[in-house]
Amino acid sequence: MLTTPFGNIKIEFDGQETDYEIREILPNKRVWPDVVQGFLLRLRYIPDGRPHILRCVIDSTADEVQGESGERLEMTSLYMGEGKISIGVEAEFCDPPVFSYDFGGKNLLNGIEIELFPETKEQYFIFGVAWLDEVDEERDVQTWFAADPTISGSAAGWKKSI
Repeated sequence: MLTTPFGNIKIEFDGQETDYEIREILPNKRVWPDVVQGFLLRLRYIPDGRPHILRCVIDSTADEVQGESGERLEMTSLYMGEGKISIGVEAEFCDPPVFSYDFGGKNLLNGIEIELFPETKEQYFIFGVAWLDEVDEERDVQTWFAADPTISGSAAGWKKSI
């Protein structure tokens, strides 16, 4: 389990906490110089022909929550006290979809939920987590870049495909 100053990050599969791989994100002084720490969390999904729910959540309550999506990115950012923590995943939750993912999902008040369909193929789900101890308007976007696994995941050598 990843422990942050804001709470513990859990990955749940059908409501049961499950193990996952953790890799620290390398600092990027140009794009996210003020991010205190960032991590990638990876879980291998092996389909069994049934629907499932996968969640990456923090075990605390935020003062404010914002969904921050981008192209091929879904993210939930939580503001707690003076800080901010973001949880992101490569996905698309809009309807109708623009890209052809074989899963759906939604933003939660404490993280991200992935809806796995019977036809969802074997793959890695990679969640990005990053935080700032003190957030202001100028630095707010930095967790968005650091917790985007399409950016930080490729730098770490992690990809979705098996």
